[in-house]
Amino acid sequence: MTVAEVGSLFDAVIPLKDDQKVIFKLLSDSILYCQAIGSSAWSLTMLPNGFRLNVGQVEVMTWGVTYFEAEEDGEEAESFSVVRMLLCGADCLTKLVGEEDCFEEMSYASVGDTHWCYTSDFQHSRTAVAHESRLPFEKDLAALRSNHHRFLQKASRTSTGKLRQKSHFSQHHCPALYEYAIRLVDGR
Repeated sequence: MTVAEVGSLFDAVIPLKDDQKVIFKLLSDSILYCQAIGSSAWSLTMLPNGFRLNVGQVEVMTWGVTYFEAEEDGEEAESFSVVRMLLCGADCLTKLVGEEDCFEEMSYASVGDTHWCYTSDFQHSRTAVAHESRLPFEKDLAALRSNHHRFLQKASRTSTGKLRQKSHFSQHHCPALYEYAIRLVDGR
């Protein structure tokens, strides 16, 4: 798959570049954080309806799109971005008041610390105006960023503390997806 093919795919699924940027900013921030701590143990896998970022042997972020058909003739179908983001730190449960149902406790043995999966979504917009459902989602991502980085730190290390240098999912890595993310976030 080429960068142009990835771009065409995402333009069709998420028409508004600002909506795409929210997803790809989270993705590139996660990868850049791993690289900053010296780990190259990450890989991106294209999925039938999205993508997954793994670090070492665990999922750290998954994005997918969900569609809802129009209920009445003349209405457009709606599409939503759905994000799963893994987190460490007991304080993450207190950062989103009233949204406890967004968190699920996880049990990756290799992480070795209590951790959660935050799941949320936002509706895609077809206009240049940001859709209202994206704004709370962006606020949540900002509030949980340090907890996501803590999870990345754990996923990047073995149980003995050694920095991982290879992902168990590297055979599925999609370089064009990574290149598209960087180009979009950097404005190229």
